[in-house]
Amino acid sequence: MVNKLDEGIKALNAGNWKQGRQILGEIIRANGSDETIWMWLALGLEDRRLKMDCWQRVLKLNPNHVKANKELIRLQVFS
Repeated sequence: MVNKLDEGIKALNAGNWKQGRQILGEIIRANGSDETIWMWLALGLEDRRLKMDCWQRVLKLNPNHVKANKELIRLQVFS
């Protein structure tokens, strides 16, 4: 059986952004301390401010997260 995270990732990869965000949001409400879920949610969002919030959450959970650092800098530079 596919777990919820895999289901959310598959939805995002298929272009089903709303469904993917909804699934990831459900997971976060149950477990907001998983950096992987925050990362995928950031990747599935369009709103720059919300993306930045997610990347900041990733960095709060893991200050050495390379992709989060890069994405946050990119969003700040190209705002």
